[in-house]
Amino acid sequence: MVGLQEFVVSVCVLIILEAGMAALLHQAEIWKHGVLLGLQILAGIIIGRIPLIIICVIAYVVATFALQFMGKTNEQA
Repeated sequence: MVGLQEFVVSVCVLIILEAGMAALLHQAEIWKHGVLLGLQILAGIIIGRIPLIIICVIAYVVATFALQFMGKTNEQA
């Protein structure tokens, strides 16, 4: 089994940053999300931390969808 081999604190900080970016940009146009994710993946390839960046991208996408879903359920209430 292959481990991530990253420090737990750095991974947690990155996940919190991803959630913060999702909170700030969840109402932005879809192309802005695509640009942000593309830049993150490019940065991960450049620094050689592809598994870490994949986790960050997943966290960003999940947080953005959760915020969109919460916003739509609040509008219906």
